Amino acid sequence: MAGALEEAHGLRTIAARALNCSPRTIHKYIERYPDLAEIVEYSTIERFERAWLKLDAKVEAGEPWAIQAALRYELERERLAQDTKVRPGDFDAHCQRAGINPADARAAIRLALSALVTKRLPGVGGVGQSAEIQAENAAQR
Repeated sequence: MAGALEEAHGLRTIAARALNCSPRTIHKYIERYPDLAEIVEYSTIERFERAWLKLDAKVEAGEPWAIQAALRYELERERLAQDTKVRPGDFDAHCQRAGINPADARAAIRLALSALVTKRLPGVGGVGQSAEIQAENAAQR
């Protein structure tokens, strides 16, 4: 069971298929054996981190969709933290290590996300840009 979960990167349905059993059987074993739950948890974190690294590479390459996805993730994480009254310590600590005021960083994220969503970020697109932004972009060219 542990080997199948590791091979399936913690994905229960794929592990069940490999073992020729039902996903419910996998769930029961995971509930019964903490080591299996740990494999699933570790694999889920590892899968998320691999995805985040790929997204980060696209952000570094300047891909607008990737920047938008990363900003949305950070804003959603912040919103959830506020909804549950949990302080987003990781975000704050990261900002402080970088010498950035966390409140300023949040404001910049909101501004950039708003610009991306309305396609008002220079270089992202001209559709829907305000006259002021269009004039500013024309002046920069």
